[in-house]
Amino acid sequence: MGTIAIDDVERGDILLVTKNPHSALAQMIVDLDRSPGGFSHSGIAGGKNTIISAFPTGIEPAWPVAVTGLTYEPFSHFWSKGQEIYRLVPPPGVDRDAALTRLDSYPESRKTRFGVASIVLVAAALHAMRDEYKIGEAGADAVVRSAIRAGQVWSSDDEFFCAEFSAVIYDLDSRPFTVADLRPPLDIDGEGIVTDIVIKIGLELLLAERTPEQKETLRHFVATVRENDPRFFEDGIDVLGKEILSVVGLAKAADLPDDTPVPSTLITPRMLEAWGEGTEWIRH
Repeated sequence: MGTIAIDDVERGDILLVTKNPHSALAQMIVDLDRSPGGFSHSGIAGGKNTIISAFPTGIEPAWPVAVTGLTYEPFSHFWSKGQEIYRLVPPPGVDRDAALTRLDSYPESRKTRFGVASIVLVAAALHAMRDEYKIGEAGADAVVRSAIRAGQVWSSDDEFFCAEFSAVIYDLDSRPFTVADLRPPLDIDGEGIVTDIVIKIGLELLLAERTPEQKETLRHFVATVRENDPRFFEDGIDVLGKEILSVVGLAKAADLPDDTPVPSTLITPRMLEAWGEGTEWIRH
């Protein structure tokens, strides 16, 4: 891990950010994802010392909050909250020009949304993997399989959570990441899920103007989690509303191979960190 000056950051660089110590959501991400660097957030350098990224704004843990999609924030926004910013060194062969072209298609005027569904899906998948020894391999596989299916259906060019946007800009779906990459390391301790703070997501926000397939895959996903890893809803995210809590039939499935691809909706800061060749702390 090296250090660089702020002037060395170039537009299009992938940036990783340590957790906001005042954010329950950031704490949950670090506890579940177990990034070696303690990263809870990712974005793309937008030039002029800004980060283009997707994160919910407002007062946590109260939901719904302002989830306006991509934001363009100065580095100082994160530094003022006690967070540190690192540049990810990409592996050899990355097509930076193509990434910059994709980034050009996201001007500040483009309407986007924060990927609330993505956060739910990846958090539940990580929780099930972490607690596989408690809920059993079949239960964890069922949750991850359902999250992958829902993530494929909910994938969008205009809706992201943080690491998902970085993955879209660098076309990491073509890599692709796998279930083995998603699995959190067991040799890095989390601080324990914040059980006394429940992050609630309003359905009127999440399901508004959604397709029947999106609604159905999310219903199946929630039912699968409740069937196999019900403590997730106590530990992390409580999805509200009768419609989404409808119980649907669960089919028995074969084991989930570790080389099963996962969509960009399930890519986490830790997975970006592992994909890169290291990180460089941005001095300030």
